[in-house]
Amino acid sequence: MACSVLTEGVIYCNRNATLVKRSVSQALEYINNDTSIIPNVRLLGIQKFFDSYPLTARAESACDLISDGVSAIIVSDTCRSSLDDIFYITNQMGIPTIMADHNFIEDISTPFTISMFPSKQVFTKALMDLLLYYKWKDFVILYDDILGFGDLEYFFMESGDENWNIKVKKVSMYSSPDAIMKVLVDVRTLGLRNFVVHCHHSMITRVLIPAMRLAMVNIRYSWVFTDLQASYVDIEEYQYSQVNLTMFALGKSSYKGPSPYNLPEEWYEVLNKENRLQEMFTYDAIYALGHALDSMALDGRTIRTETKMCADKEIEVVENGARIVEYMKEVRFNGITGLVDFSERGTRDDINMTILGLNDKGMRSMGVWTKDTNPLRLTATRNNGTFIFGVRPLRVTTIREPFVMLKQGYEEKGYRGNDRFEGYCIDMLEELSRLLHFNYEVELVPDGKFGSMEANGEWNGLVRDLQDNKADLAVASLTISSEREEVIDFTKPYMTLGISILIRKPDEAKPGYFAFLQPLHNVVWVSVLITFFITSFILFLLNRTSPYEWKRLADRGHVSKSEAGNLDFMNGLWWCYGSFMQQGVDYSPRSTAARVVGGSWWLFCLFLVTSYTANMAAFLTITRLDTPIQGAEDLAGQTKVKYGTVINSQPQTFFQNSKNYLYQRMWSYMDNTPGAMANSTDDAVRKVRTENHALLWDSTVNEYLVQKKPCDLMTVGTTFDLKGYGIGLPMGAPYRDDFTIALLKMRERGFLEAIQRKWWTERGECPKTEILGTSDIPTQLGFDQFAGVFCVVGAGAGMGLITALIENFVHVRHKQIRKRKRKNAAHSAGLPYNGVRYGARLAEFSPIDDKVSTV
Repeated sequence: MACSVLTEGVIYCNRNATLVKRSVSQALEYINNDTSIIPNVRLLGIQKFFDSYPLTARAESACDLISDGVSAIIVSDTCRSSLDDIFYITNQMGIPTIMADHNFIEDISTPFTISMFPSKQVFTKALMDLLLYYKWKDFVILYDDILGFGDLEYFFMESGDENWNIKVKKVSMYSSPDAIMKVLVDVRTLGLRNFVVHCHHSMITRVLIPAMRLAMVNIRYSWVFTDLQASYVDIEEYQYSQVNLTMFALGKSSYKGPSPYNLPEEWYEVLNKENRLQEMFTYDAIYALGHALDSMALDGRTIRTETKMCADKEIEVVENGARIVEYMKEVRFNGITGLVDFSERGTRDDINMTILGLNDKGMRSMGVWTKDTNPLRLTATRNNGTFIFGVRPLRVTTIREPFVMLKQGYEEKGYRGNDRFEGYCIDMLEELSRLLHFNYEVELVPDGKFGSMEANGEWNGLVRDLQDNKADLAVASLTISSEREEVIDFTKPYMTLGISILIRKPDEAKPGYFAFLQPLHNVVWVSVLITFFITSFILFLLNRTSPYEWKRLADRGHVSKSEAGNLDFMNGLWWCYGSFMQQGVDYSPRSTAARVVGGSWWLFCLFLVTSYTANMAAFLTITRLDTPIQGAEDLAGQTKVKYGTVINSQPQTFFQNSKNYLYQRMWSYMDNTPGAMANSTDDAVRKVRTENHALLWDSTVNEYLVQKKPCDLMTVGTTFDLKGYGIGLPMGAPYRDDFTIALLKMRERGFLEAIQRKWWTERGECPKTEILGTSDIPTQLGFDQFAGVFCVVGAGAGMGLITALIENFVHVRHKQIRKRKRKNAAHSAGLPYNGVRYGARLAEFSPIDDKVSTV
């Protein structure tokens, strides 16, 4: 197929646009020489300087270009003053117009318009995502004559639901430095520290120079520059200022399709150096047009011309310009500026942008934005381990004890600066500085407060220091709360805590003369005493009734008369008492019945003594305190002990806002009772030690105070209102995620737990004694615990009595048999049987052994 030679026009409005001219010539040469790119057409470029002539002259100049038979016009340079005229003429003539300059205004676009720059929808979404990530609430937008207000109108329409406080100021390219400084002074007096600069990149230094003179280029201020060419501006002099400076730049395409270019690496490097972004867009615009014309030629569609009137003269113009635009909208390729893909409006909506941040090494990538990014995630800029702050020390505000303390004798030892301090937060801060490579300076907050909102709506304490950018970090026992999150940023919690009750240790309860009876309930003691007498009586009864016990044996002469009383009632009591005390006696039951009763008594004594001994040990190893307060309910239900917390603290906020009836009642008491609230932690602890006062305060702080001399404090009750401590940062601080990740790493390797153990346990000054409240005192053993044991001894007594009946029955039966045998023996011997007399004599001849069996 023969190649068609088609003409395109390139307009530029700067006579010194040498780079643009060269870019156009090189792009045409490269595309025409490589037949694999657009094999069916060849492009002929006509470059035209379009000056700020009067309207008639500009119209004639445009008509002359169109009369040369151009298929399309590429606007490749800043033509703000002539843009309306260009659009008007190309729209009238039906000539496709490709905007390779960022001055394209979509509101005046026509069916013949194509834009190479991102659309205002893309710009708005990217900017809003960044501002939401930074959590800006109040900021200033500066715009100039070049980029104008067009994109911002769509931004304001889309951001209407964000409740942002936005001030808009215009700075002209023709404004003097003093005029720009006046604008900055006006917004500084409003207390605004965040800026969106929607200006041409040539305005960046013109804004930053007066801002530097006004001390607005430092860590307290944040600047976002929207021009995609901003990254080409030399800002080396600001990289050590620690200013929070963010820019947008073109990002790499994620599109995996083919690229038309096979350019050497040095060509890409040339295009990416110095202010070459416009050349890159021009290069992609030439290819996009060439590809569309090549596709038309491949489809057999020719470029036809027609005669039209332009500037009062007839000229030949392209007839099917709308068809060329439709083919361009079907173009999709990886260009130098990323994915080139046009929407139905002729704009590029699918484009990636790199977000750059400034550090001491210059501009560094913080992440990539795409239209599907939700939410945006960035990393603080760093290079070779250097943190975003560079060389300037971070200003750290804090509060004393217990997390930060002044070293003893620091003045005599000549300690200055950070060397004055020690504590949990200092150890944590030192490890953070090692991980993130920054220096810091620690200062105590002037008013000694953590931070709460006052009646006039202003914050105080640590929060105020962060708001006023007097500090870069607040490292202290600062509680994370929703109210504080609205005005400052927090890292993830580094410690979890709640509210506990701190009181002075009451006097130890005196044990009393009968403290040895405490392990067992009084009912048990009475039951033991009754069982003791009953068992003794049963043994006495068996001794009187059993034929094989001491009394009956003595009556029959088998034992001596002196042994007859071995198990009378008094000796039975002594035998039971000796068994109870695990001591032996000189005599023991001899009958089976008495031994069953005695065995059950021994088993009873075994369980009773071991249980008593175990519970007695528990009573002796605890310190019992006479304290009437065991929790928040006890505290709210009395008026003898005053209670309160620290003014302008998180616990105060908790009680003020709580919907729980108990806590509402406690806050009513604290708010209306003089002296209930303390001005500081030290003041609150003094009240606890010197007055009848209870402190409702952070559990971790209370645990620390309990371990410190004079060891006169204790905590009672359970912990409530669980929350966390976090490091506070100014709102929108770009280094928040870095600190959070560092804290997570420290937690994972046990560093935070180790330093907590170091300052809370290992350095404790009080003996480790277990102090228990009434609810934790070992429970007295009651009758229920011993019911089974009493049943055992009762069953033994019953079995003993039954055995005694059996023994008596057997004894009587044996006695009757012996009597009958003796009587028969007497008759056989011819002797008269007269009872005892003959019976005793016949006994000498009786074959029956009358010896007593001792079972």
